[in-house]
Amino acid sequence: MKAPRLITLLLIWCAWSANPTVLASVENMSWLYFQSTFDKETNQVNLAWSMLKENDPNFEIERSINGIANFEVIGTLESKDELNGEFHFLDKLLPLLPARLYYRIKATSPREMESYSELVMVESPGVHRLSDNSWRVFPNPIVENSARLAYAYELGRGEKINVKIFDQFDRSWEIQTDSLQQLNFELDRMLAILPKGLLIFHIQTSQHQERLKVINR
Repeated sequence: MKAPRLITLLLIWCAWSANPTVLASVENMSWLYFQSTFDKETNQVNLAWSMLKENDPNFEIERSINGIANFEVIGTLESKDELNGEFHFLDKLLPLLPARLYYRIKATSPREMESYSELVMVESPGVHRLSDNSWRVFPNPIVENSARLAYAYELGRGEKINVKIFDQFDRSWEIQTDSLQQLNFELDRMLAILPKGLLIFHIQTSQHQERLKVINR
């Protein structure tokens, strides 16, 4: 007479054992919202999002240009960067040409669970070009040791980029990388030690090379 209860218990145990981590699944990392806004005045994209506070995750901000096949990490935030229940990230390095920019956020919890936000898309009108150069440093003049290099076209995956920076005394600093994002990370670090005044950026890829005059204030 007790066989039906035994069968029921066996069925419950089998269902749990087939997915024993369900209570710690990534579904518990709940996204409250993820929003994007484009600022025409500064030509920047502001990303804002919020999650349940008990998760305490760290974040990687990813972007893909003109499609969703080539996401790259463009920045990181930690759980301590929360401000008034919200996280913010500014994408200051937008393509020179008009493009559709797709963004997503990867959250990693202290238990190393991962969860992705939904996708958001921003229409970027491009940066007004004052010359025929394929490369551009902006802002120019550089202020507060902060600037970005932007390329007007698409670089091939793994394309080698070599940047040499010369000052008026012919001293030089060099960056070699195969990613535009990494190039700008390295440039950010280097700007802290570069001298003020006129700088010459010599940029070389497999396709061509350019020289840009830049003022560092």
